Amino acid sequence: MGTNISTIYLTPQKLYFVVPQKNKLLHVKPFVWDEGTLVDIFGLLKKEFSIKKVKILISEEISYTTSFISNTENLDRDMIAKHFRESVPDTILEAAWDYKVITTIGTVSLLQVFAVETTIWQLLQAAAKKHAISISMVLPTSYTVAHHLPEGHPPSLLLYVSREESFAAFLVQNHVFGIVSIDANQQQKSIEKITQLLELMKQRYKITPQLLLLPKKQKDVEMALPFLEIIKKRSTIPHPLHILAQSTIESGNDADILTLSYEVEKKHNWILLIISIFLLALAISGTMLYLNSK
Repeated sequence: MGTNISTIYLTPQKLYFVVPQKNKLLHVKPFVWDEGTLVDIFGLLKKEFSIKKVKILISEEISYTTSFISNTENLDRDMIAKHFRESVPDTILEAAWDYKVITTIGTVSLLQVFAVETTIWQLLQAAAKKHAISISMVLPTSYTVAHHLPEGHPPSLLLYVSREESFAAFLVQNHVFGIVSIDANQQQKSIEKITQLLELMKQRYKITPQLLLLPKKQKDVEMALPFLEIIKKRSTIPHPLHILAQSTIESGNDADILTLSYEVEKKHNWILLIISIFLLALAISGTMLYLNSK
C-alpha cells in the first residue's frame, strides 16, 4: 500500500483521522464517537477529504490478538475458529477475524489470530457501505508495531501506555506471541500481569526478552523500571498511528497476512447507462435511415 491512503486510529472512545503526504502526517483530526455517531463521522470525513479508501489501526481494547500451536494436518479455518473461540470474550465470539501462519516445523504450525469486536466491525461495515469508503486493512496496534521492527530483532517486551490504550506485548521475530491489557492507574497490578506474561513465555517457549520497547512519548516510564533489571537494553518506537500511516504492509495470501478488509461494491449508474443506450440506439437508427435514403 502506498502512503496516500488515509488512516484511522480507532480506540474505545476516540477516532483519529490522518492524511499522510510526503512522509508527513497532515490533518490529524480527533473525534469522540459512540455507536450512534461513528457512521456520521465517516460521512464528515468523506465530505471534507473526498476519501475512497482507508487503513484502520484498531485499539487492543476493542480487538483480540493471540497465538497458538496447531497440527498442520488439520489446519483449516473452521478448526482455527473453534480453537480460539474457546478462550475469547463473548464480544468476540461472532467477530470478524483473520489468522496468519507464523512458522511451520514438521506437522506443527504456530498461528496468530486477530479479531475485532462484533459490534465494532458491524459499525465499520455500515459506515463504509453508506459512504462508499473501502477499508483496505484493519490491523491491531501490537501487530503494527511488531511489523515495523527490523528483521532479526531480539525477543522484546513492548510496554505501551497512553491515554488511548495501554497494553504489554511479547514480540518475537516481528510477531506478537503474547499480549495483556494493563491499567496505568493500577501500576502494581499491571506489573504483576506483565510478569505473568514473561513467566508464561519463559515456561512455554523458553524465551526471555532482551529488548524493552517504549513509545517515544511514554506516559508512565515508572512502569518499565521493574523490568530494566531483567531487560538491560531498551529502545523507543514511533506512535503506531504514524507507523501504519506510512507503512508498506501489503495484502497477500490469507495464511500469510494478518489483516481484515471490507471492499465496498461499486454502484452502477443505471440512469447514465440507460441514457447511453438510448443515445446509441438513436445514433444507430439515424445511421440506418440515412443509409436507406441513399
